[in-house]
Amino acid sequence: MTTSEALATTQPISAVDGLYLIGPRRYRPEVIPRKILWEQRYRAVLEVRDGQPPGEVAARHGVTRQTVAKWVKRYDSAGLDGLRDRSRRPHRSPTRIAPDVEATICELRRHRRWSARRIRHELDHRGVAPVPSQITVHRILVRNGLIRHRRDDFENSLRR
Repeated sequence: MTTSEALATTQPISAVDGLYLIGPRRYRPEVIPRKILWEQRYRAVLEVRDGQPPGEVAARHGVTRQTVAKWVKRYDSAGLDGLRDRSRRPHRSPTRIAPDVEATICELRRHRRWSARRIRHELDHRGVAPVPSQITVHRILVRNGLIRHRRDDFENSLRR
C-alpha cells in the first residue's frame, strides 16, 4: 500500500485540509499540530470503548497496542486532560552537583586560575563528597564563563 492509498483510506478529523491523523502503522501520518494530538488519542479511546479490538485501533492510528492501552488508562484516570501532551522533562536530577560545590569550583577558578584537574584534586583534598569528575568540573567552568578558549585568544591577538 502506498502512502497516497493509505491517506485515501483515512478520514480527516480537522477543518484543516490535508491534516490526517489516522493511517496504517507502517506509514507516518502528515505533520500534526501538537494542540490537536489529543483529538486523535480521544478518537482511539472512543473506538476501544465502542468495542473495537485495540490492535485494529492501533493499526488505524499508526501506533502500537501498548500506546492505545496507555491512552485508555490515562483517559480513565484523568479524563481529557490525561490525553494532552505531557512534559518529558525529568522530575528530579539526582546526579546534579550541589550548588555549594559549584560555587566552590567557580571560586577556586576565579582566585587561583587553576585547571579543572587541579580544582578536582583540591575538592578531593578538602573532603568534598562526592567529588565531581574532571570533565564535570570543566563543564561547570564553561557554563559559568570561566574558561576562555585559546582560539578566541588567538583571534583577538590577530585583531591588534
